[in-house]
Amino acid sequence: MKVLITAAEGRTGTTILQDLVSIKLGIKNVGEKIVMPSDETDNESAYRKSISLLEKSDGWCCKLFFDDTHAWYNPEEVIKLLKPDLIINSYREDIFDQFLSWQTSYYNNKWNSKRKLAYKKYTIEEIDNVVKRFHSVLRDYHQTVLKFSKDFHVINISYEEIIKNEMIYLGLDSAEYLNGSTGMAKQNSKEEKIALVNNIDEVMAYWKKYV
Repeated sequence: MKVLITAAEGRTGTTILQDLVSIKLGIKNVGEKIVMPSDETDNESAYRKSISLLEKSDGWCCKLFFDDTHAWYNPEEVIKLLKPDLIINSYREDIFDQFLSWQTSYYNNKWNSKRKLAYKKYTIEEIDNVVKRFHSVLRDYHQTVLKFSKDFHVINISYEEIIKNEMIYLGLDSAEYLNGSTGMAKQNSKEEKIALVNNIDEVMAYWKKYV
């Protein structure tokens, strides 16, 4: 079985989902196997090779993000080539919380941990462009998911459903994972993330332009 966990931007619970799905279905967790433009191996050859390896194998669960843009990086092409048995659309119901989560991780260079980490305050630069791009990526991704739902088996699982253990698909249960020592720890509440942004009033003013 081939499973793709897709997301427009990070911070939607893809790591938790990938762990849970891989264990539940008894398939290999290959992480972010598909080479992206932001990877150290930033070239088309490595990108093509990473897709080819997955195309020739079976029994895996892989992530696929839609936020990177590059002449040779095309997530839609990846889906058509890999022909996954299942696509899991990983998203966040509260997109402002997702936006803050990504910015907090980016400016602190801290993405996932099994323990709660300490975070420093930061200032979001080029706010208008950053907020505008975020909404554009989400909008385009939503349309892509709707399109692929016609040809592939797509299910939707939100970050909030994972945290509340309210997932209705595949018999997934996140309670033990989130409360045990093997799972990823939740880092910051929405209120804590807001408090970390030095220019939060400016950020919220720009945010209102696009909602």
